[in-house]
Amino acid sequence: MGAIFSFNYSMSGVSAFDRIVIMFCGEGFDSDEYEDAVKFVTDRGLCPHKIVLILNEADYSSVLQRPKAIEQRSLPVNDKSDIYLLKFDSKGELLGLKRISSWGRCSSDLVVSCGFRSSLIRQGMTQIFRKRSAMLDAGHTAYFTNSQKIEQNVKDRRRYFLRASNALSEGSEVLFIAFSLLPYMDDSLTRVHVDTSTITSVIYASFLLRKGSSFPQVHNFKSYQGIEGHVFSLGERNLVIISASQSGKLFEKIKNKIDEKTKILTLFKLSDEIFPDENVICDLRKDKEANPNGYKVHPVLDSDRVKGARPLRMLGEQFVVGLSQAKGVTPAKSDLPKATRDILQSMLGQSIFSCFCLGYEDSVYPLWVRPENIVACKAFKDWIEDIVRRNIPVSVSAIIELDGDEGSKSAAQIISDELKKALGKSIQIISSSQLDDVDDLKESNGAVIVVGGAIGRGRKFLQVSQSLRDVAPKSHRIYLSGICMTESVKDTKFLESNLEYKRHSFQRLLDLHIPRRENFCSWREERELVSIIIDDTDDWETDHGELVRRFFINRRNQLQDGDLIDNVFLNSVDDIVYHLRDNFAFVEEGFSCESISQADVYAVASTLLHRLRLDDAVDKASQLVNNEFEHSVLSPTTFARYNDGVIQAAFLRAAQPVELNFLENDNFSKQMGDLIIDCLNDRNKPQGEAVLEFLLALILGRLTLQTEDMERIRDKCASSASLDVADFMLDVLFQRTEVGKRVNSSLYGW
Repeated sequence: MGAIFSFNYSMSGVSAFDRIVIMFCGEGFDSDEYEDAVKFVTDRGLCPHKIVLILNEADYSSVLQRPKAIEQRSLPVNDKSDIYLLKFDSKGELLGLKRISSWGRCSSDLVVSCGFRSSLIRQGMTQIFRKRSAMLDAGHTAYFTNSQKIEQNVKDRRRYFLRASNALSEGSEVLFIAFSLLPYMDDSLTRVHVDTSTITSVIYASFLLRKGSSFPQVHNFKSYQGIEGHVFSLGERNLVIISASQSGKLFEKIKNKIDEKTKILTLFKLSDEIFPDENVICDLRKDKEANPNGYKVHPVLDSDRVKGARPLRMLGEQFVVGLSQAKGVTPAKSDLPKATRDILQSMLGQSIFSCFCLGYEDSVYPLWVRPENIVACKAFKDWIEDIVRRNIPVSVSAIIELDGDEGSKSAAQIISDELKKALGKSIQIISSSQLDDVDDLKESNGAVIVVGGAIGRGRKFLQVSQSLRDVAPKSHRIYLSGICMTESVKDTKFLESNLEYKRHSFQRLLDLHIPRRENFCSWREERELVSIIIDDTDDWETDHGELVRRFFINRRNQLQDGDLIDNVFLNSVDDIVYHLRDNFAFVEEGFSCESISQADVYAVASTLLHRLRLDDAVDKASQLVNNEFEHSVLSPTTFARYNDGVIQAAFLRAAQPVELNFLENDNFSKQMGDLIIDCLNDRNKPQGEAVLEFLLALILGRLTLQTEDMERIRDKCASSASLDVADFMLDVLFQRTEVGKRVNSSLYGW
């Protein structure tokens, strides 16, 4: 309130009924401001029993000379409250306690103990922190992180974030926080290093309070982002101030970069761990006596909580918050460009795609392709025939095939056969491993064709490119690939720029953009769950237990080596593989769906969703954007409209957990809950064939509903008399039986 900061103070040993109000005026006491402050505190609570007015030395002396003026200005409390006066000196010490009016109502006198100052500061700063909403809540579908990496350490992930700048919005409150720093400020201080420029005002305010003759230089090291390159001027009197902390990690980083002449202060800290040599000005933890208005310490988020959330990262010195309700997106066939859709359609039903595959360098990918099957399909052969006719010069001198790529070998032979038809001569085929032994291309100006069945990051193409600089330096190089699988258009263009340097060209039949990172691979998590289920049901000697064990032992065998084609998804509750029915929504009308595999459907769903995430050309309403500003989810309409079990399962697997997190949209959560209940009721019918995929997504935390909708699912199924795999998975999800509790405990460590 104005130039005076007022707050309720809880003193140890004093009855809670004896209300104590602290009024702090750092600079320029004004009796009118004091009167307003008294009215302010009495308008918002019971009349205080004690008022402690804290002033600087000059104002303290002035008020002592006219105590009656204070009494006159103390309406409406001048006949109800004891009023005390305290002064602070340039070192921040509290001195000269005086009672300037007493009305005999207090049950005890005010005693200032040695811990009074630190207790006063802790409670006052905590109340400022609360009043100014300086603890930010990311909500149910996001988390705060300082890391710019996707796979950040779990200790960087928190639902709550302390933003000290929010607590520095009122002048009188800034002066109170500055008062807390006075013991650390003197004229010998040369530099103050801060983690954010937003707390600079506190430093200058503290020097204003102590009326020093000089000001130190203030340097902003920009928290975690700038700490490594910052110089802390060793050998000089330095002070480092951290605005706020929950982990103490920044303190530990700084401690290793300073000398004994430098002190580190943390203005606000909320953590169960405070280091012995850490100077915390305000410990925000709740304590019944010492800090009754404090906060509960919030743990870091576990991996399952983070799985369905998006990160809110630091932008400059600010986190971006204030998110709107989740937007629902329903994918449509038109969201894929027709050219891509047509080529992709021509590859369906030919065992080209598989899931949960071991790629190069032992990496596991959600989706992969079989190069040898790509080059065998009609679309590839037609494309090669057209390339030979239109783009391959007569002067072609060699075809390079990639070692370890069966598709490349087959493609090289197809190109050789086509060139023989067109040119009437055979072109030599050279293995990439034999390039260093080739001598006859050094002076050749002819074209060299490098062919691959399918490529990802283009590592082998780039290796061949490097070798050809020495082996065939004058050649024009043509790189051909059936499919180029990268995560984004940007990645493809980067590869293209490296291969097409100077007069070379890079041509491919299909660019397929899909998420390649292992943390988007649901089968890895499923494999862990299946192993736990088998281990925890080995003593379950019931018909139900035997049925469940057989089901999951079969599933474990499928997941053991990966490379899933028509076993991509969990079978129905009757342990039957379900297939795509005719009239698949994402192919042209009349296209036969009989041979389309589950992996094919997943490939279409994954490609489609990934384009909605990344392509700015997609209509704004259809974009799946999850960042600091927006939250988008797959609309429940997706699963109602595309009610074929294979398609539902494909979208559940292809979606990222944050895209299936419905905690921020009541209507969407209810719709998904209704859909799952319907699937459970129809579990033995085609309408419910994907029910196990829905339950798996819930168990793994990839699908998140509001508590009331989870309770509806639990209550709806509580009286179920069925003894099938769906019933068992409900046991695991809701821990309804001892076995369910065991599996749940093994999975989550509860």
